[in-house]
Amino acid sequence: MQYSFFSYFLVYSGKSYEQEVKAKVDNPQYLDPAPRIVVVRSKPKRSRIFRVLWDFAAERHSIYLMRVAGKRGPWTKNPILGQYKFTNAYRVADRVSQYLISMTYKSPVDDVRTIFLRTLLFKIFNRIDTWEDIVELVGVPVAGEFNFDTCEAVLQQIKTAGRSIYSGAYIMPSVGTAGASKHRMHLTLLRHMLEGHFPER
Repeated sequence: MQYSFFSYFLVYSGKSYEQEVKAKVDNPQYLDPAPRIVVVRSKPKRSRIFRVLWDFAAERHSIYLMRVAGKRGPWTKNPILGQYKFTNAYRVADRVSQYLISMTYKSPVDDVRTIFLRTLLFKIFNRIDTWEDIVELVGVPVAGEFNFDTCEAVLQQIKTAGRSIYSGAYIMPSVGTAGASKHRMHLTLLRHMLEGHFPER
């Protein structure tokens, strides 16, 4: 399991994630749909946690650089970073993002619509095996030629077989009405974006 920067500060402060969530839920003001906003006209003061944030980000990225350079661990003396896994300081450095970049530039195209289609189609599901299934069973996505209906059927077959088609790294909210499959609605959204000439905007 990987933790986010926010999780690091909970560990640093001695609070668990559950304690933090419970503190918010138990706070009536947190649940107020229209809380009162008070603006204090004073110069912001830098807190202690500000330095901790940047020290953490720099150390986490240093670990990444040493690891990809093939150096042997341990890569840090920080006990928290040494024990737990955290996301990279830069999103582009993670394994799946690197795959997306290499996939995009492996067969470069000048058509902005195809680049748009491939990028969003990949990132919506954010799973390498889902993308490879689409390429194998539907074809390499090309704007104007890609068959969304076939893609929907392929993804449904994968789901029926008990395999996940979405990554667990983050939640992609459903964009359709109740009862419609999530992947169908995402494909419909992507098709409408192409028909609405979003890539050219």
